[in-house]
Formats: sequence, C-alpha cells, structure tokens
Amino acid sequence: MQWYRSRDRRLRYLVGFFLLTLFSVFTSSNLSAWGQIVLLKTPFILLPFAFIHHPKLPAKQIELLYINFIGVVLLSSVGVLLYYAFSPAFYHDQINVGKSILTPLTHVKFSVLAAFAAITAGYYSIRQGRRNRLFLTAAAVFLVVFVHILAVRSGLLILYAIGGFLFLRHIYKSKGVLAALGTVILLSSLPVVAYFTLPSVKHKVHYMLYDLKRIKEGTEANYSDGERLRSLTIGMDIWKEHPIVGIGAGDLRTECNLRYESQFPDSTKKILPHNQYVLVGSSYGVIGLLFFLLCLIGLLTYKFDSTHILLQVMVVLIILYGMVEKPLDEYVFVTVFTLICCVEINRLKDKGGPHAI
Repeated sequence: MQWYRSRDRRLRYLVGFFLLTLFSVFTSSNLSAWGQIVLLKTPFILLPFAFIHHPKLPAKQIELLYINFIGVVLLSSVGVLLYYAFSPAFYHDQINVGKSILTPLTHVKFSVLAAFAAITAGYYSIRQGRRNRLFLTAAAVFLVVFVHILAVRSGLLILYAIGGFLFLRHIYKSKGVLAALGTVILLSSLPVVAYFTLPSVKHKVHYMLYDLKRIKEGTEANYSDGERLRSLTIGMDIWKEHPIVGIGAGDLRTECNLRYESQFPDSTKKILPHNQYVLVGSSYGVIGLLFFLLCLIGLLTYKFDSTHILLQVMVVLIILYGMVEKPLDEYVFVTVFTLICCVEINRLKDKGGPHAI
C-alpha cells in the first residue's frame, strides 16, 4: 500500500470531529464516560482512513448505494404507515401528549432520514433514464407525503429548507422566473394543505401550541419543548462557567444531572442540551466550538462542486438539525454523516492525484 500526502482537506475535517473529543481527556475527570463518547465517535476517524486509498468509486456504484438507502427508508416508511393505519386514533392521542407514530428509530431521527431520502430521490430523479426516473420521482413524492404524516418538525424543517430550496433552484434554472414563482406559492401552500388534510399534522400543531402555553405559564416540566428549553438553560449555564475549554465531554452528563436535581427537580427525564452548538460549547468551550465550526464550514466550502451537491446537502442538514438536536453526538448520524461525506469526497477525488489524510 502506497501512502501519499494530503491534497483534500475534507477528510481531515472529518477526523477533526474525533480529535475534538479525544483532546477533551485533558478537561474530563470522568474518563469512563469520556471513553464511551470517544468510542461513539470512532467513525469520524475509521471511515476517512478507510477511504484514503480506496479507488474512485464508479458513479453507478454510488447511485446504487443511494438507491438502496432510499429503498430501505421507503420500505420502512410503508411499515410505519401500516402501523398507523391500524390504529390512527391511538397515534393521534400519542401526538397529543408529545409522543409520535411508531418508527424503527426515534421519530426525530427517522423523520430526518426520510427527508434526506426524499431529497436524494428527487436529486437523482433528474439524472436517470425514464424507468429509474419514474421510480425515484414516485419515491420522492411518497416520502414527502410521509414526512408530513409523521409530523415531526425536524424532518419538515430539513425537507422544506433543503429540498424546497433545491427544487426551487431546479425549476428556476430549467423553467424560468414564472415557474419559480409558482413553485414558491406551491411550497408555501403545502403546510396549510397538510394541516387541513392530515390529522397527524393538525394534532401536532395543537400540541405545539399547548406546549408553548405551558412554557409561558412556567409549568413546562416533562413537556417536549419545555424540557428542551430547560436542557438549553443548563447547557448555557455550564458554558458560562467554563467558557474557554468547556467542562469536558466526560463530565457533561454528570453535571447536567446535578443541575437538573437542583434547578428542575420536577423533571423526570434529564437530557443533554438539545442543541449541537450549545452541547459543543459546554463540553469544549469557545475554542472547541470554533474548531467544530471550522470543520463544518470546511466540509461545506472546500473545493465546492455545484454538479454534485449531496456533500453540501448532508452538511447543511447537520447544521440545521443541530439547531434542535445533537446529531453528531448520536451514533446513527455520526455514522450516516461520515459515510455520506466519505462517499461524496471519493466521488470528487481528482483522477490520479494523491488523496490521504
């Protein structure tokens, strides 16, 4: 095996997410918890090294990978809808108390993956022959409807912010200004149509308004949005007390639990800050957050290629999703994010050029 010097910084940026946690050993006193977090983030270093010398993958193989991903999400979504169809009243009651329709993963993760699958299907549908185009277009439409039925805000945010933008961009470039204006009207009307046609969406909106009311009244304990706000309050307090290098990844969970007991004893569920940036800031301080953002922005902008934008789609997805969750501290999205990034970096590999970390 031949080793080269690096020309593509994107693999380094991926490894950077692992190194950020690795170096927090110097600020963590709970080494057992720190070791578990390091183990969770090993895909950030293992997958980039696996792709260092991997030959450039043929476009058809990459397309097949995405089509398999779309197919798995599609089949899983059909199963979710079958469960929902057997007892819709039960699931509407679940939504009314802040729960969700049963999904293979947690409803938030699965909704975001379904949104990404819908975007990917739409992206590839314009690049395929007639037979595959029909399948991919049908899959994209089905998954768009499914994400609305699931009625999870994170998935809808990804679908509209990324998928809507790409669809509008495609219409504008291929059909012109008038078609783009019609697309804006169509996209703007979809949430209203969903509210009046999909009971799950209506129940979700009503629960969200009820949750906000409880927050205003100061009785938010054990309600979805209320507990998220409490987790952010705790995370920001920890960050303010350890502004430069943070409290350490290994100690964050213990400190959050202690603060829940003292500040919010009525909370039955003690969660980490439900915001990727607050979690990084409280764990690694402002220095760690700046390094984290450098890695994200580097992945987004380095050697930008507008002809293949799924790398940028995945990075923007994580940026948006990170505002309401902590995807890069959960094993599912650590693995999915790193794999998609490595595949897309491999797709854009310079022919015959050195490619190493």
